[in-house]
Amino acid sequence: MEALKLNENEQQRFEELFQMCDLAKTAKIPKLVVGELLASSGLATDVSLQVSGITVSSAQAYLP
Repeated sequence: MEALKLNENEQQRFEELFQMCDLAKTAKIPKLVVGELLASSGLATDVSLQVSGITVSSAQAYLP
């Protein structure tokens, strides 16, 4: 699988989306919310999996 490369606008958009999901302002987002966000993003499955792999640790219930 090719390494995920986001341009500046894409990085900014994901940052905004993830901040919107951090309702408690703890810098953590539940994995379920991350999954829902990625599923509704319209991204190709392989890209969603790459984003998920970068951001979510399988040992944690939250995105750090």
